[in-house]
Amino acid sequence: MVDIAPFKGITYNKEKVDVNMVVAPPYDIISKEEQEGLYKKSEYNIVRLILGKEYPDDTENNSRYTRAADFFHRWIDDKILVRTDKPSMYVYEEDYTINGKNKKMRGFIALLKLEGYETGKVKRHEKTLSKPKEDRLKLMKTCNANFDQIFLLYSDPEKKIDEILDRNSKGKPDYEAKYNDVVHRLWTVTCRADIDEIVKKMKQKPLFIADGHHRYETALNYRNYMREKHPGFKGNELFNYMMVQFNNMDERLSILPTHRLIYNIPELNIDETLEKLKGFFDVEKITLPEKTFSKKLKKSFRVYGKYFPYNEKIVDMLKEKKNKKVFALYHDKKCYLLTLKDISVINQFGVGSEVLRKLDVSILHTLIIEKILGITDVEKHVKYTRDEDEAVKLVDEGKYQLSLFLNATTLDELKSVSETNENMPQKSTYFYPKQITGLVMNVIDE
Repeated sequence: MVDIAPFKGITYNKEKVDVNMVVAPPYDIISKEEQEGLYKKSEYNIVRLILGKEYPDDTENNSRYTRAADFFHRWIDDKILVRTDKPSMYVYEEDYTINGKNKKMRGFIALLKLEGYETGKVKRHEKTLSKPKEDRLKLMKTCNANFDQIFLLYSDPEKKIDEILDRNSKGKPDYEAKYNDVVHRLWTVTCRADIDEIVKKMKQKPLFIADGHHRYETALNYRNYMREKHPGFKGNELFNYMMVQFNNMDERLSILPTHRLIYNIPELNIDETLEKLKGFFDVEKITLPEKTFSKKLKKSFRVYGKYFPYNEKIVDMLKEKKNKKVFALYHDKKCYLLTLKDISVINQFGVGSEVLRKLDVSILHTLIIEKILGITDVEKHVKYTRDEDEAVKLVDEGKYQLSLFLNATTLDELKSVSETNENMPQKSTYFYPKQITGLVMNVIDE
């Protein structure tokens, strides 16, 4: 039985700050350039809490984590951050445009009682890396708070919960912020009857982690750490919960691909690599347009001064052949389209169920990254990016040896793999738009 609960959320005081100036993307997609830009936007920008700067003279007692705690407590004392009087849930809405289409994604934010994966109540679909979890655990131990929420999906085909959210989001939102052309809105729900009805309807629903595997497992580790500190715990303490955004899986959600950048392979020979690939793929060299300058600039801190139209061509070619198992390899200003010859090869090199083995991202990792490139430790040789420009630019600059492009995992594939209790490779899904960080927070003080 899933256990969710309202909480006394912490929000920015609109009388003292402009909300647009203090919100930020999730910590794990903030580049160095974007971090710097967020620091400059406002002295109260939440980047100081979720991804503070590091300095050469940092120590255990003076670090990005201790500074985050200092900022957090000072902002509360100075009423920059204020806490809701009543236990609440929050309707969260995002208006965005993708592929020329306007879309709206809406869910609600509440606390979720943490459960191990073995209970089957919360299902994962991705493997996690150790370093991000170590980083987030240090932050939680120091600040005792959830600054951002993870993203979970549930199934409600009859949209009964959506009806409750509808009537609680008719008026003007309590908070609204625009970031990178996405409009984020938040309404506070204090009606006890509506909250109780949501709690009741969610009890029997299995949950699927869409985004935030590292943060969920970090919260489990934090819970276990706190239980050791408080052996007389009863189970209802706030450290047994974490802040979560819940969205109906049956709504239209956008999943984008995450591409791979490969580095640190000794004596990589691209001709030998292509010959190995030909044993499993039809390899087609693609002629790409010349790089051109453009007046079009991305409304993001991740701006390189150039716009590469052929990056879009690579992605478009993959989309056109999405019913096939097709990938693209970029190296030395050349692009190669790789189309799998025979899907049955997954039975020889793939692992796990057929559902897992057939995923594009599984074929990319087991056949291309592991077998052909010989990579066994992805943390030492693979970087992840959703930015097609970055996947090309960093190879052109010689910072990475090659990049690998793929099509996105579908929502049906995510659900199917989650139900088998198996894990996809890291960074197999990228839900868009990302939730903004800073509209509401949860302090773990009870």
